[in-house]
Amino acid sequence: MKKIINRKVYNTETAELLGKYWNSLGNDDFNYLHEELYITKKGNMFL
Repeated sequence: MKKIINRKVYNTETAELLGKYWNSLGNDDFNYLHEELYITKKGNMFL
């Protein structure tokens, strides 16, 4: 998946996944949270 953040394109397929968090709630719950932290080859990190 490609994301544009501050006019820069980040690609989750070429970046390395450092970690992820899920609060164990279903995606139909208002408090559902799922995040993934990636790092690019240049050292930039993004969620």
